[in-house]
Amino acid sequence: MDWWTFTFNQHLVIAVIVVASSPLSMTETCPRKCRCDGPKVTCIDTQMKYVPPGIPINTTNLEFRNNSLKVIKNQTQLHNLPRLRRLLLNENKITAIEAGSFWGHGNLDFLDLSFNDLRNLDRSTFRGLRGLTVLRLNNNLKLCLDFGSLGVLPELQKLVLGKTAVKFIPGLFETSPGNLTPPLGLLHLDLWNVGLEEVPYEAIRELTGLSILILSENKIKCLSHFAFAKNKNLTELDLSFNPIVAVESDTFTGLDRLVTLLLDNTNTLTTLPSGIFDPLPTTVKVCLYGNPWNCDCHLEWLKAWMEDQDRIHCAEKPSCHSPSDLRSNPFVSTPREEFRCQSSISKMPKIDCQHRIRYKEGYCLELSPSTTERVLTEYVTSAVTTTTTKRGDPPMTDGTNNLTILAVGICIILVLVTLVGGFLARQIRIQKKLHDQNKYFNISYENGQDQQLQMAESPTPEKEKSFN
Repeated sequence: MDWWTFTFNQHLVIAVIVVASSPLSMTETCPRKCRCDGPKVTCIDTQMKYVPPGIPINTTNLEFRNNSLKVIKNQTQLHNLPRLRRLLLNENKITAIEAGSFWGHGNLDFLDLSFNDLRNLDRSTFRGLRGLTVLRLNNNLKLCLDFGSLGVLPELQKLVLGKTAVKFIPGLFETSPGNLTPPLGLLHLDLWNVGLEEVPYEAIRELTGLSILILSENKIKCLSHFAFAKNKNLTELDLSFNPIVAVESDTFTGLDRLVTLLLDNTNTLTTLPSGIFDPLPTTVKVCLYGNPWNCDCHLEWLKAWMEDQDRIHCAEKPSCHSPSDLRSNPFVSTPREEFRCQSSISKMPKIDCQHRIRYKEGYCLELSPSTTERVLTEYVTSAVTTTTTKRGDPPMTDGTNNLTILAVGICIILVLVTLVGGFLARQIRIQKKLHDQNKYFNISYENGQDQQLQMAESPTPEKEKSFN
């Protein structure tokens, strides 16, 4: 191989490396029926039965919702996306998740599996999600969740289990050799409409950092002594839409950081013991509407408490249900002197919340019919708003757009290759010309040396005369 051929090959290798390392060559096509916007990929309402191949490896946010995915298998396209931080698989038809399906996704921060048909999840389901902070499992109507499966999520902060069945295990969060360490950093626990008949004292007592606790739409009838004394960091407590009939006077003791307390729409709560809200901050927001309040002398204290700094901040105000002459009268417009008892010997109804319901290990609670669809409505409205394309937003990409982008990329690469090839050809011509000139000078130099040598060897006339 001569010199100029070697030089050409060397420049060609450099050109190939430059083109291969360019951003265009690293660009991956977007799967058909999906939309790719930088690190965010959305595949919504496509009815796909599997996560499609071709999702860019740098994807951090994948929305694959409202499709027909049934099983999350161990070896899927998800394993090719190690940078995922948000994964939305809600509103599919998922019935099972194979063990190890999320292995290698330590960067995943948000996982939404709501509105599916999940049945059972064990401790192997979530292994590998060491960085997960938000897990949504709500509206899996047949899901019987073992809280022990959450022990592999040390960074979990928000858990939404609305409208699922909960497997109650006594002493689950007690540290012992047989139990996994619970997610003690949990800040938000949502247990709306999971069939609870009482506050899950044993399940939440070790969650001392809990800030938001949602227990609405269950079957809770009684709130006992110091029910939330271990949860001193609570800022929001939702007990609405429960058939509560009795509340102990010290139920809310210890909640000196509470911001919002929802006791509305029980349809059964008629009275409250005097001073029950005294342990709460003066700025607390309390919602009491939708209850059949008995506006007698035992509730006069509540009227006075409400008038003090206007502590009821809900949109709807509580009103009287009895006696008959005060029915439908709002608290705010009813004078305090109207809160009177018919008899001077009237006593506060006796409260007995000592009975504790015990559940056998492995028993899943029965879901109660939802008394309101407000949460579901808000969720669906949010989903519709998210999927609506705004003016100026790029449309959902299809196969035609992908082919157009690919064709443009190929044309640009061909132009670059042509320019690089022209440059290399010019360099080769210059090098060849220099090589020919050097060869000519070498030949001329050699001819001159031969002539000088011949002249030195041949005798001249002067030399011949002197010799003679």
